[in-house]
Amino acid sequence: MVRFSALVALPVLLAACSMEDGNASEIALADNGVPVTAPTPEPDREPVSAAPVLQTMAFPDFDSANMLGAGCLFRAEADADNLLVINSESGVVKIDGAYVRLLPDPQSPALRYDARSIYRGGQYVVTIDGGQGDPTLTEYENAEWPATMTFAVERGTTQRFEDGLLSCGA
Repeated sequence: MVRFSALVALPVLLAACSMEDGNASEIALADNGVPVTAPTPEPDREPVSAAPVLQTMAFPDFDSANMLGAGCLFRAEADADNLLVINSESGVVKIDGAYVRLLPDPQSPALRYDARSIYRGGQYVVTIDGGQGDPTLTEYENAEWPATMTFAVERGTTQRFEDGLLSCGA
């Protein structure tokens, strides 16, 4: 009989609690991870780009980025402009209209002119696979090798450019 009385009293107590707190269902939803209301965007903030846009660079860009001289270039296709400029001291990519300087990973494999195959800068990592074996010589006396470039954003997107060319001055 005591058990039956307790079971009858429990719903009455719960009903009394829910009457005292009119927002109990909203609190329960919020605690379970379900939003009660959709957040409103703040008009003063610009939306953050989900994936940075990697842009190509032509020779005027090299001067602007202070990357003239001996080094290597990567392009995704034979007739395309360059996606990466590297030398022994740094590498440069162009992201959303700005030049981003990357530093070589000293533990990564070496390429020509003491350039390295991995470059890092902030949240960006660029890796070059290729550049070994006998090169093809171009009419401008550059040496070219088949290569692949991977552009990764820390905790974000990864872009892979296969069947590209690594070109180094001869």
